[in-house]
Amino acid sequence: MNGATGDQGGRTVLRGLEPILGLLVTVVSALAFAPFYAGWWWLAAVGGAVVLGGLLVALGLYRGWPWPVHLLLGLVAFGVFAFVTGYLNLLRVGPLEALRALGVGVLTAVPKMLTVGLPADTSGDLLLLPTALAWLAGAAVVALALRTTTVTGLAAPPVLVFVAGLLFTAARPQPRLLVTGVVLLGVLGLLLLRSNRVAAADREGIAAQDADAVGLDLAARRWHSTLGRVAFGLPAIVGISVLAVLAAGLQPLATGANRADLRELHRQTVTLTDTLSPLVLVRPQLNGPRTPLFTVAVQAAGGNYQPDRVRVAALDVYDGALWSQSRDFEVVGSTLPGREPLPADAVRVSLDVTVERLPQPFLPTVGEPVSFTGTDVAFDRGNSTVITTRPATTGLRYQTSGEVRPQNAEIRAAQVSATPADVANTRLPADLPAWLPQLADQVIQDRQTAMSQLLAIETYLRNQSYTPQGLPGHSYGALRRVLLGAPADRAGYAEQYAAAFAVLARYLGFPARVAVGYQLRPEQRAGDRYSVFSTDAHAWPEVHLAGYGWVPFEPTDARGPAVAPPPRSPDVTLGAADSDRPVDPQRADTGAGAEGGVADLVTRGGLVVGGLFAVVVLLGGLVVLLKTMRRGRRARRGTPGQRVGAAWIEVVDRLRDAGVRVPDSQTGAEVAGAVANGPAGLAARSLEKLAPVVADAAFAPWEPTEAAAQLAWSLATQIRSELDAVLPLPQRLRALVDPRPLLPRRRRRVPVAAASSDVVRAGR
Repeated sequence: MNGATGDQGGRTVLRGLEPILGLLVTVVSALAFAPFYAGWWWLAAVGGAVVLGGLLVALGLYRGWPWPVHLLLGLVAFGVFAFVTGYLNLLRVGPLEALRALGVGVLTAVPKMLTVGLPADTSGDLLLLPTALAWLAGAAVVALALRTTTVTGLAAPPVLVFVAGLLFTAARPQPRLLVTGVVLLGVLGLLLLRSNRVAAADREGIAAQDADAVGLDLAARRWHSTLGRVAFGLPAIVGISVLAVLAAGLQPLATGANRADLRELHRQTVTLTDTLSPLVLVRPQLNGPRTPLFTVAVQAAGGNYQPDRVRVAALDVYDGALWSQSRDFEVVGSTLPGREPLPADAVRVSLDVTVERLPQPFLPTVGEPVSFTGTDVAFDRGNSTVITTRPATTGLRYQTSGEVRPQNAEIRAAQVSATPADVANTRLPADLPAWLPQLADQVIQDRQTAMSQLLAIETYLRNQSYTPQGLPGHSYGALRRVLLGAPADRAGYAEQYAAAFAVLARYLGFPARVAVGYQLRPEQRAGDRYSVFSTDAHAWPEVHLAGYGWVPFEPTDARGPAVAPPPRSPDVTLGAADSDRPVDPQRADTGAGAEGGVADLVTRGGLVVGGLFAVVVLLGGLVVLLKTMRRGRRARRGTPGQRVGAAWIEVVDRLRDAGVRVPDSQTGAEVAGAVANGPAGLAARSLEKLAPVVADAAFAPWEPTEAAAQLAWSLATQIRSELDAVLPLPQRLRALVDPRPLLPRRRRRVPVAAASSDVVRAGR
């Protein structure tokens, strides 16, 4: 019997490997989502979902749960898992806000994945769909492995996950040959193991009853047949996978630059109606009552840089009378698409904005916007503007970050950006006024470099008179009045000077635009948070320079209400007349944002905890699965005497799990008597009934009947239930996942006829 037992154990291991290998292949298939995300933290969440989904199904099959219970517990468990891996960091805001974010994420997960810029951040909303697919795939592969004999169907869940990953990442041109080869190898290995194990019994050509009659160990023969076929097939599938990858790499395949992209089918656009140009609202805010608008916490990750302004809109279209926006807004996710990559010395600036009220739906941002953590927003990369799609801005809170390259000494050698998108930002109406070329020549004189010409324009305009009560407007006529008109009219404010700078810059061929936003005043700062009021409204020009992005300039009179140039190095000056000054080191923040850093650590910590939890549950589930499979094999296979002996072994294992000492030398009756006075006394009566059945099977000269084997296993099941009823829950859980009963013990090899007595005397 010991040889047969080893063979049966080997077959059990092979069968147990199928769901485990299926889960592993599914995790590997999820690597198709890798181009979607920045970094690898997402894999802990997706891999954990595969494992936990599969283990929950395995536990349900072990416990015999009906499918409605399976579905209900699966939904609850996935909800908890999704919250831990994606929304745990929102608990610092409040439990209700975190749960609300989870609910909103469920409703908007697909649209956000189809619109977010790639690579995307590992955020809760963008993890929901991949983790849900992974959870379902893990559950399906385990259910198919344990409850069906399908072969090719077992490969369907990982293949579907792989295809889904390809569909959502078609926009990224990276090659996928290596991942495809690994997935192919895993799927073929899974099919090889499955097909040979399922078909082994059918290929023997002899029934189990006939094999017993002639003394043939059919179980061992099937085991060796399966093992041999798998061992023979492994080198073949490895060779096939390697050759497939090599052959594909040598073929003139497409680069992937023009792939059909699923994301192109879901492009949500937003149209603004009944909104004035933000530039015309600067003067009413400057001269109106001082109304609180929002507060903003600013964190600059590295470098002696502190922004002095936030932008709400950038105006990139000028018709000679009005600066306006092109307004091509798209609903987006947390990662804002299409950003211009800046050099490594760019500074990542984070804003945490709490809105009290805003005059328009335009939201404050900084630099080249990179990410936006919030909901119900749309973005126009062409003019770096974010708007809310909510009907009101009151009470809105969000976090956003942007990249800024400080204006250091090297910017004096910067070149004008010449991207195709910049062509539109150099256009002026065809009917140029006669004074514009004359004024431009007068301002730049003989300066040749881009930065010197721009600084010359800035210096010229800063020397003009300033008055916030000046006449509104920024048409050609209004600009001529402020710059070249009668002395009594030659005074303006930010609206005219920002517009004049952009017009002069465009005439000279620079891609320029007008930005509208608010100043961050040092006197309104508490810690790292600024209070911003309506009277802080401001406008300034921005010019697109290669390697620096949209660079702000300050043409408004420095002798006005504390309007200083943007933060820049002291070396970036035109001459002594320029009133530039360096950044105050007392205001510089050289560390990463504390709040953002904590949130990021909490998010990553949630992913790590989820991944570790999945590994622990996987190991525990594997033990439970192997115990269940071994118990089923012992109850169904072998002669009645062998099955009676196996029932006693199961009882002894369970008693030892419960902490009852069962020496190998004790008989069944002695074990029942010892148990009667202990914590497992409830099972004593059933043990007394089982003891004579086991003794007859071990020592009687005749083979036990089928009824005796069934009675033994019925009593063994009853003893398990009675022990579960008296044991504390922690001890029951420990016994459930205790791997020690699975460890092999030394047995004497004896003839099959005497195997049952050997099993009984061994006690294990």
